[in-house]
Amino acid sequence: MERLKKLLYPNGVGKKEYRNMVGQDHLIESAKIPVPKIKECCRKVLEDPSFDINAIPYNELVEYQICYFIIGLSRIKDFVLQLDFIYKNAYIAKSWMTTDLCNQYLIKPNITEYKNYFLKLIKLNGTYERRFAYVIALKMAKDINASRFFLDNIIDDDRYYVLMAEAWLIAEIGIYHFDLVKTFLEMKGHLVELKRKAISKMIDSYRISDENKLLLNEIRKML
Repeated sequence: MERLKKLLYPNGVGKKEYRNMVGQDHLIESAKIPVPKIKECCRKVLEDPSFDINAIPYNELVEYQICYFIIGLSRIKDFVLQLDFIYKNAYIAKSWMTTDLCNQYLIKPNITEYKNYFLKLIKLNGTYERRFAYVIALKMAKDINASRFFLDNIIDDDRYYVLMAEAWLIAEIGIYHFDLVKTFLEMKGHLVELKRKAISKMIDSYRISDENKLLLNEIRKML
């Protein structure tokens, strides 16, 4: 553990502070180490197979928390086992930085193996536990069957970092399956704020055609 600490903070931790956590209480402090530096430190630690991730004080700083998941996932070479690791440890996550970085370390995600984990993650209570579900789902947005499944099972949640992850997923699906998302947005039900956020993300995307952006604007006016 001392090696990881020295790699991350060669000159000491310095001044810790809370990063901007829009719409909710601050949960964990940061020493503001750049993400590329965190990933580099994790790669060096992974050279030592005896390193125990359970020694990482993941509740102290967001950098430690990120390292816990990067090192843990990098050691697992099976998608289902990675999902099991995330599900069992999702409660540890106290930052969007932690959840969102994990996608880079997942091995060949597929909807067949993910369905049950998605349903389990969205039923957990924590903000970032639920965010995990939707962020991981982004990896499968090209799959139309997966996209139908995700849209059918979204649970309304007005907590900022859950709602934004849901909107992100809807917008990503809209890039590949616009008509599917159009139907979702036109249906009654689900938070209006969720639909508006998803529409905004799609309108901001260069991967959505101008024609479809006009349709989205019309839908937004009807909400």
